[in-house]
Amino acid sequence: MNEDYDGKMDQFRLSNISRYPNGTTFAVPTEPFERDDNTMMLVQSQFSGGEMGADDSGNFNTWAPTSIQWNTQCQDNPLNNFCSLNWSTASFTSTTDKHVIEYCGSGVFSPNDSQWYTEVGTFRIPSTGKWYWETGGISNSGTPNWVIGIMPVHVTQKSNENMYQYELGANAGEYGYNHAGNWRTGGGNTSYGDSYGEGNRIGIAVDCDNNKIYVHINGVWQNSADPGAGTGGHSISASPTGGYWLPAFSTKNGRWVTVNFGIGITATGSGPGGEILPMNVHTDANGLGLFTYEVPTGFLSLCTSNLPAPSITKPNTHMNTMLWTGNSTARSITGLGFKPDLVWIKSRSRTDKHTAWDVLRGVGRCLFPSENNADEDQGTGVTAFGSDGFTVGAMNDVNYSSATHVAWCWKANGSGSSNTDGSINTTKTSANTTSGFSICQFTGSGSAATIGHGLSAVPEVIISKDYGGSNSWYVYHVANGNTHGLR
Repeated sequence: MNEDYDGKMDQFRLSNISRYPNGTTFAVPTEPFERDDNTMMLVQSQFSGGEMGADDSGNFNTWAPTSIQWNTQCQDNPLNNFCSLNWSTASFTSTTDKHVIEYCGSGVFSPNDSQWYTEVGTFRIPSTGKWYWETGGISNSGTPNWVIGIMPVHVTQKSNENMYQYELGANAGEYGYNHAGNWRTGGGNTSYGDSYGEGNRIGIAVDCDNNKIYVHINGVWQNSADPGAGTGGHSISASPTGGYWLPAFSTKNGRWVTVNFGIGITATGSGPGGEILPMNVHTDANGLGLFTYEVPTGFLSLCTSNLPAPSITKPNTHMNTMLWTGNSTARSITGLGFKPDLVWIKSRSRTDKHTAWDVLRGVGRCLFPSENNADEDQGTGVTAFGSDGFTVGAMNDVNYSSATHVAWCWKANGSGSSNTDGSINTTKTSANTTSGFSICQFTGSGSAATIGHGLSAVPEVIISKDYGGSNSWYVYHVANGNTHGLR
């Protein structure tokens, strides 16, 4: 092999046998390699028994790194991913920009025009717990232009570049610490601490348990704050729009913002060609992340190993999709993995209508999500809900011969029963409190009213239709608020 390897390596195993002989299909491993009698050398990125290149095979064949710098070892690996900047909303064109982005790992952000831009992280900040990251500013010359903090989910972005086109803190509910030492929110400034500029390291600590945000400059917590003790922080909303916060960073005029969520590397100097400096002095309480300054007591880095365990480990047991090719003959569509309570079907290869079928109205009753029509009796549509799928008839919209179809299926809680929690008693409510999905059937009053949905939390999405009439569908989403419905 005469070619250099250009990429990232998570683990390396040297064996005295052929583990993948000719004809063997190689399956990408999802778990770390384990040593066995045929393992001569095993080097893994997450191995804690030595420095880079340490052998975990038991044979002590440790590599001595040659021409490998400390900054080529990445803390981010398949077993533990760190937050980064959301590159899907960034626009970099030069090879120099790209080089720094890849080399720094956690991210560098630099729009080139005079318009403010705000970039966000790839992780939403959990609604509970305490979280920490560090940033730095790089400027070639001129007036510094940086704002660093958090923002809730927004839906308005610059259409042509997919970036938030304004200064962080310009909108209510956003919190940005600017280079002048002020917290910005709702377009106003609140004096808080010192100014910062080129070469400074900024630390952000977000306490979601007590709704506070803290900032340090080169390790000095501003406003004489102590995040570990919970004193001196700046108050933030307990209910961010959209339900959660995102790390956020604003700049303009070619000023650079570098970000370290725990990867351990950032950049400094006068632009993308600046010197790369280590940030590997401190970790969080779980031994994760590499930071320049001490992580405050009780705060953690934003990485998957620190995130709360999900309440649902297999989402496809609550919502799943099915694909099939129609044959215009009654048939069962199986393999779903549960008995569905709502089935939404669309032909993928034809322009047939969307159709929706649910257990509350009963099989054979069809709503058309792409139209405002009342529901109809369609006896050759979905004719049964089964334990592992559903049955369709010959209706063109669900089973046209040779057409491809898709069904999106949700599990509620069976046929349901009346719910009396609201001012209107529902005819039936079927609620899956584990996944947070509910179907409600009720008779409207023509006046403001409340409806019992049966869930254990406030719904974030509500889709409603008067299925006996021709009024529009109405869609509520928490990010839009209750004054901006979709139809």
